[in-house]
Amino acid sequence: MLSQFNKGQKCVVLRYLGLNKYKIKYKHWTGYVTSEYLVINDEMRLVKKQYEAYVAYEKNESLESSPIKMPNNDEKIPLKVPKMEEIKIQAPIKLIAELIEEDSRLTDTLIKTVEKKIEPEPKMDCRYLLNETDVFEGTHIIRTENYKVSDDLQIELFKKGNKKYVFFNFSGDLGCASSYTHNRSFVKIYLENNDQLTIFHTWDMDCADFSLKGMLTSSTIAKLKESPIKSIYLQGTKANHLIENIMYQEFFMDTLKCID
Repeated sequence: MLSQFNKGQKCVVLRYLGLNKYKIKYKHWTGYVTSEYLVINDEMRLVKKQYEAYVAYEKNESLESSPIKMPNNDEKIPLKVPKMEEIKIQAPIKLIAELIEEDSRLTDTLIKTVEKKIEPEPKMDCRYLLNETDVFEGTHIIRTENYKVSDDLQIELFKKGNKKYVFFNFSGDLGCASSYTHNRSFVKIYLENNDQLTIFHTWDMDCADFSLKGMLTSSTIAKLKESPIKSIYLQGTKANHLIENIMYQEFFMDTLKCID
């Protein structure tokens, strides 16, 4: 199974394997890429330098004979490459979406196979709770299921006639979702392309579980379709919360078609 992700999206570099190859984790996938697809930071350069020194030393002497030393550095080089911080992807890449047995002797054949076999990541299908015409009003109503966007946030879409809405259902306590002007609740969506969109609560006051219901305008929908989600800020009557660990960044890009 293969997957792909685009410029600007983040992954976690787990290990340097030599020959400019890295083991990375993207969402729930683990795979291997070459350095040309990553933005190389100072920590990664240091790890690469340590790895190369380690390999050079191993060829000449037993690891037990003496500690490995870098020039002008008395620190021992760790035998395992330390886990690196989250970094951004420099270019679109493809990776193997399955756990592969750790092997520092990853072959060029494997890398070439990953780069050649490109298949689009499957898009999320539309899942509906309601998709029917109201027999009394003659208005078509659509309501999708809740889609999990982060550990504590689910989003659903709603359409009644020509009006479209989005419901943000948060599991934490932020107070009420209010539409009153003096303490109006809102959601701010930050996109990867640096756009920022604000959606205000437009329904009645909701003081049960925090559920903000806002209207989607045509311009807002157009912008949400252009870029993945970077983060989401929620403002209730008592508290606010910023969600940066977005599990399903392409939610709007995939599902807004469900209420067209």
